[in-house]
Amino acid sequence: MRLLPEITTPDRRIPFNERMVWTATCLFMFMVLGEIRLYGMEKGSTVDPFYWLRTLMGSQQGTLRELGVAPILTAGMIMQFLYGSRLISADLSRKEDRALFQGAQKVIVVLVALVQASLLVGAGAFGPIPTIGGLNALLLVAQMVTSSIAVMAMDELLQKGYGFGATGINTFIAMSVCEQILSSGLSFKTIDVGRGPEKEGVVLALFQLTFRDGISGLKEALFRTGAANVLTLLATVLIFALVNYFQVFRVELPVKHVKARSHSGMYPIKLFYTGGMPIIIYAAFMANAYLISQILYSMFPGVKLIRFLGEWEYSEFTGYARPTAGLAYYFSPPQSTVSIFTDPVNLIVFASSVPIFCGIASRMWLNVSGTAARDIARQLKDQ
Repeated sequence: MRLLPEITTPDRRIPFNERMVWTATCLFMFMVLGEIRLYGMEKGSTVDPFYWLRTLMGSQQGTLRELGVAPILTAGMIMQFLYGSRLISADLSRKEDRALFQGAQKVIVVLVALVQASLLVGAGAFGPIPTIGGLNALLLVAQMVTSSIAVMAMDELLQKGYGFGATGINTFIAMSVCEQILSSGLSFKTIDVGRGPEKEGVVLALFQLTFRDGISGLKEALFRTGAANVLTLLATVLIFALVNYFQVFRVELPVKHVKARSHSGMYPIKLFYTGGMPIIIYAAFMANAYLISQILYSMFPGVKLIRFLGEWEYSEFTGYARPTAGLAYYFSPPQSTVSIFTDPVNLIVFASSVPIFCGIASRMWLNVSGTAARDIARQLKDQ
């Protein structure tokens, strides 16, 4: 545990400008990790088990940011389960217990990164091991584990108060989402998903396809599959506006001091009390489930239990595998606008499972993060 990096809590109030510098530095370093290609991978390797959840994981395929924040989220989820089910006992209000809890979580982050990296390399995500060689396979695992430790340190740096945001995870994911939106909307990259060459960016593709094919091109730009379309871009803008609108909703509870009743105040409780953490935990859980399901299906495609968990199909046009049957299919989002109407069961299962899982994760997160009702009551009482 002592070998892992540890950020000490600042003993002074960090000035605004200094916090800006630390936040910008961490974001820049996180972005750089997404630009440095992994050494030892086979050129043209396109197998991508994490494709569906890369944005929420803050990851970038084939780079030092391959795992993103997934190891941190997975470790947090494991510790939540152990603490919530009382398999481990700890009083997080005590400094010593909290330090041990955080130290154990760091160890689990490294172990999870090691397991995920090994599974990716073993599954051939960077090329078959006989082709890339055993040494390169070990180097690939080492690079991903080392970069995960670096991301963990940057997350702790922001979490301890040196930067902005309650956690670095939210900041990194927000940057990843912004990158994805800009890339999907304005990318000049030319792709071919079976309909001829077209621009990857939605805005550019809208003009290109409309001028080239007229009404049919406009329809294609609105509903195209294999790449972002106008409908998904508009849905993103709408959801962004709704989230920002509901973000300001809150309930203010009157609070009075027990001894000095003349001293009173208001304690605000936001509608989105746990923020985006439950959906982030959901993404981490599904990323691990998808990875395991794909590996098992590639190794034992004829076993009924494995097929029940998920059947996968690789597309040469898109460069990623997609679930076609089994639990993995029904718990994944509809793959196109048309599939919403052709297979409504997929939509119903997905739309109902996400809120249920997030509700459970939200309850567990309250207990671990020290923001449950009893924890807030204790904090107010101690003031």
